[in-house]
Amino acid sequence: MPVRAEVWAEKYRPKRVSDLIYYRKKNQEALQKFVSWMKQWLAGTPPTKRAALLYGPPGTGKTSLVHAFAREHGLVIFEVNASDQRSGERIMRVVEESSASRTLTGAGRVLLIDEVDGISPREDRGLYGALVKAIPKSRVPIVMTANDPWSRSGMRPLLQLCELIKFERRSERALIRILEEIARKEKVSIDKNALKALIKKEEGDLRSAINDLQALAALGRHITAEDIERMGQRVREYEIFEYLRRIFYAKSIKKARALISSSPVDPDMLFEWIYENIPQVLTDPRDLVRAMWALSEADILRAEMKQRQYWTLLKYVIDLMMGGVAAAFRYSKPPGFVPMHFPERIRILAKTKREREKLREIALRAKPVFHVSTRRFLTRYLPYLRVICSNDPKARNSLAQALQLTDKEMDFLIGKTREVEEKRPAKRVRRRARRRGSRA
Repeated sequence: MPVRAEVWAEKYRPKRVSDLIYYRKKNQEALQKFVSWMKQWLAGTPPTKRAALLYGPPGTGKTSLVHAFAREHGLVIFEVNASDQRSGERIMRVVEESSASRTLTGAGRVLLIDEVDGISPREDRGLYGALVKAIPKSRVPIVMTANDPWSRSGMRPLLQLCELIKFERRSERALIRILEEIARKEKVSIDKNALKALIKKEEGDLRSAINDLQALAALGRHITAEDIERMGQRVREYEIFEYLRRIFYAKSIKKARALISSSPVDPDMLFEWIYENIPQVLTDPRDLVRAMWALSEADILRAEMKQRQYWTLLKYVIDLMMGGVAAAFRYSKPPGFVPMHFPERIRILAKTKREREKLREIALRAKPVFHVSTRRFLTRYLPYLRVICSNDPKARNSLAQALQLTDKEMDFLIGKTREVEEKRPAKRVRRRARRRGSRA
């Protein structure tokens, strides 16, 4: 019976914290921060923030650090993958089971939740809510890992409960040293140029580079850079902030267009992200004009594509919103680090979603009565009806009867609820002033 080959990425995973030599320069601060946070638990004085979030690009050693520390201090790890666990009840059960401070053998526990950015606060409310409730009550350290925790909107409550520890990509020299050591131990003959090509292909992801090295070793001969090229390019999904920077600072239209295969969001959402953040990057008005022209042309084509179902136009939309924006960068000086912001338009639409749903529901009732589309009713008819019904009670009653609307729905339709909400704060201020005056 053939012996099953051991996965090299697991075989050469660091066994102790001191084995993480390649952290020394770039991630030294992150390593020390995590170790000091864990030592507070070991000393019996849990830190204020009972969860730690290790975040950074894949393959930077986040999970390896947790396993190395646990092995070194005799801790038992309860590991959960947040992308796979979609039930809030299930993850709460795992948290409760691991919350006992000791196992039967007396060993301490650590709860490790991988890929926490794989959950959506909207789509996976039960799971997300379970985590937010469990962290403040936990009697054991909860360690979470993520590539980009800010890629999901609405995760701020969870992030506020965590000790945030950032990991960065390691240098090429450090990665080459690690891969050379593995190749020597496994008796794999490989060129240094091939190692450089492998690291470039995997963009600093050590785990993926080790997996590819193991696959190449099956050739049973000397490995060259040509062998790396023949493997093809791995389709990689970037975190949204890094992805935007790659688009804005792409050196050619071709390179900018090629990034679409690794987009972390759909083309419509990507358009909103680019539109929101491009003014911060293109500081020269001439560049900004060209970029906005490309985006406006992309927006026109996007509307045409959706209206007429001409999906072949999508490639031109991508060319304009990615290649056009990258080509606009001529006179602007690189501003250094620029924080990217979540699209404001999407934020506003999310806040007014309930109101828009109510209006659409009313418009659907009005459609057979007025013999018009819902859009035409909302844009052409509703503004006049609001004015008429606000000044004529009989017209208001007639419209309510025709559309079978309640008094609350009519108030909402003509905008009265908004006026009442705006007046409430002013009334409260006047009441407080009167009370203070009477006390005096």
